[in-house]
Amino acid sequence: MMATIAQGIIFLKGTPLKILREEEAYNTLTNMLYSSQMIDNEDREVVIVCNKAHLPKVVFATIKVFVFKTVRRRISFYPFSLTTGKIENLKILIKTVPEVIGYFFRPLGRKIEYLQWKLRTGRVEKLNFKQFCSKFRPTGELL
Repeated sequence: MMATIAQGIIFLKGTPLKILREEEAYNTLTNMLYSSQMIDNEDREVVIVCNKAHLPKVVFATIKVFVFKTVRRRISFYPFSLTTGKIENLKILIKTVPEVIGYFFRPLGRKIEYLQWKLRTGRVEKLNFKQFCSKFRPTGELL
C-alpha cells in the first residue's frame, strides 16, 4: 500500500524517484535500518511516506538511523491520513510513545523490539529475550 501511495507522491512531485520496498522489518526502527542499508552512498534525497499518526515515531526513527548511524542526507516526509477517526489516531500516537523512548533508551527499546518481533511477524521461531538479543545484535539489527 505504501508503495502505491509513494508512486502517487512521485507523480505529484514530478521528479523521478526510485521506490525501495523493504519487507523484512518488524517495526519502524528496523524498517528505517533495513531501508538505509538498501540506499547507495550517493547523496540522494530520501522520501519517507507514513501515516500522520505515526509521524513523530517515524521522525525519531529517521533521526536515530539516518542522522546518527549513516551519512547525512536530505530527507522529506509525506504523511497522509490512513485513518479518519480522531480517537483512533490519538490511540496510535499514544501507543508509539514507549517505542520512541526505546529508540534512545536501549534497555526499554530492546524489550519493545522483542515483543514486536514476537507479535507482528508471526514467527514460529521460539526465542526468549536473551536469545533474541544474541541473535540480532551481531547483525546490527538492534541499534
